[in-house]
Amino acid sequence: MSDKEKSTKHEERHPHLCKLRKEGLMQEIDRCSAHPLFICCKCGAKADRAEFLCQPRPL
Repeated sequence: MSDKEKSTKHEERHPHLCKLRKEGLMQEIDRCSAHPLFICCKCGAKADRAEFLCQPRPL
């Protein structure tokens, strides 16, 4: 498996909240941000895990 394929599969398992918002998947956003520990420096979204954000930093 190439690095590009690995990267694509990783994104599919952990889509960024901004992508979910664009797709209108609000229930998925709620699941990813039920107990936020990180905030995105780019869009201000809060999430449980850093993998869900574009530019995460701890809250």
